[in-house]
Amino acid sequence: MANLNQMSSQSSAGASVITLQFGLDLPLDIAEQEVQAAGNLLPSDLPAPPIYAKVNPADAAILTFAVSSKTLPLTQVQDLLADTRPAQKISQVADVGLVSISGGNRPAVRIQANTRALASYGLNIDNLRTTISNLNVNTPKGNFDGPTRAYTINANDQLTDADAYKSAVVAYRNGRPVMLTDVASIVQGPENTKLGSWVDSTPAIILNVQRHRART
Repeated sequence: MANLNQMSSQSSAGASVITLQFGLDLPLDIAEQEVQAAGNLLPSDLPAPPIYAKVNPADAAILTFAVSSKTLPLTQVQDLLADTRPAQKISQVADVGLVSISGGNRPAVRIQANTRALASYGLNIDNLRTTISNLNVNTPKGNFDGPTRAYTINANDQLTDADAYKSAVVAYRNGRPVMLTDVASIVQGPENTKLGSWVDSTPAIILNVQRHRART
């Protein structure tokens, strides 16, 4: 990239932050366009799209929120509150450059295989993995063809909660289906159980707000 003076990266569990420093004679908006254009070099199977922000990484957050609940699990707090409402609304405020979320409670479905139960049905981990992968294949279901127009039938096959997995069939043995619940435990939980954040002694989701860095 033109006028790119320095590039550094910092990785932690579940995230990588790449910092690009450009020369002072390059307008920041043009630098942003070049960075976004280079996004096609990233892997296509990222779990979430990259986030671009014009901030000074050396700046401390100007505002920090701790979001917790006495009635909802933190996975639901992050999904309903942090990821979808406050974070997006705050990021639209003038002069806000970046709203980052920490706490490691992104919701996920955790499937814990029972290897003895699998072996008793003549199955293995690969059979389980294939079943789970097939449950989330998102492909067109068909199409409508007319004299002047054609439509593709699409449906969202993504399973987002544990109950949706419990009726899945792994295989058939002796004329009966082997359900996923017969060979595995299915629970709703955080994507990464080794991450967390607290305010005082209360588990919480942390939102850090950094200011927008614009050249004057």
